[in-house]
Amino acid sequence: MNVVKRTDEAPGEHIVCDSCEKDAVIVQRDFGIGRNEYWGNKSVHVDYRNCCSECVDEVC
Repeated sequence: MNVVKRTDEAPGEHIVCDSCEKDAVIVQRDFGIGRNEYWGNKSVHVDYRNCCSECVDEVC
């Protein structure tokens, strides 16, 4: 089950980033560990987060 954190910002929306204080676009980046295997069960772990396009910090 994937749980998506709801924010007011949406990917592609223009914001002013709190970290770098630049005008930026929200982009989704994958911070997951990727392909893995546990006791023979293969899966792909994804962890998409909304981030600033300039400094790559997470937008909360």
